[in-house]
Amino acid sequence: MDDNLKKSLIEFGETLQVGQFMETLFNVSPNMQYFVKNINGQFMAFNNNLMKSLGCKAPEELFGKTDYDFTPSFLADMFVRDDKRVMSTGKPIIEKLELAPSDELIPDWRLTTKIPLYGKDGKVAGLAGVTRLLKGNDPIYLGHPEIRVAIEFIRGNYMKKISIDDVSRQVNMSVSSIERLFKRIFKTTPIKYIKKIRLNAACRELRFGNTPISKIADQCGFYDQSSMNRDFRSVLNLTPLHYRKKYWRSKN
Repeated sequence: MDDNLKKSLIEFGETLQVGQFMETLFNVSPNMQYFVKNINGQFMAFNNNLMKSLGCKAPEELFGKTDYDFTPSFLADMFVRDDKRVMSTGKPIIEKLELAPSDELIPDWRLTTKIPLYGKDGKVAGLAGVTRLLKGNDPIYLGHPEIRVAIEFIRGNYMKKISIDDVSRQVNMSVSSIERLFKRIFKTTPIKYIKKIRLNAACRELRFGNTPISKIADQCGFYDQSSMNRDFRSVLNLTPLHYRKKYWRSKN
């Protein structure tokens, strides 16, 4: 791009009000979440879909925050690791299949793309990304309709005491077959997926609610409070009580 075109682009951008360059486009794109982060991983721009998925009612609640302010560390660590890779190498990540927050406040499988953004000095200054919900007409589900049945069953029943045997019966496959399919497509097992959904649900309640921990364990499908404690320690390296003390925020 020659200097005149660069100047025209800069001048055009400076004439726009904040929030009109890309956010408006993605606000009318169903199932799409859009975000821009600075070099420190803070949200600088985003669309309404992302705000909703993180439980924010106003832009001020998200602007300048990081993934750790809204997402349990077992998910946020993965997002931040990918962010740092994009910003350190200057290489984009294209349609990575990953667990990310959804409008229903349950982690769902999404395809995420992240690209580096450059400052006037030519150095990476941040990144921009889009993530979209994996839908029934995506090739992954069209090629393996039974995996979609399994995902929908788990999402609708994680708060119950479901097991891998329950999942296998829903899709009419052996336990070993459904486990192999999960590992091949999602790089995880059905049990680990169920655990992550339950942990996310428990973390949200611990962050924003006052429900007793024993009741949260029951509502989120854990066998009992001791079971939830073990999962918290193994995945988050702290107990539910310590998590609440560290991250609790008023709903108001």
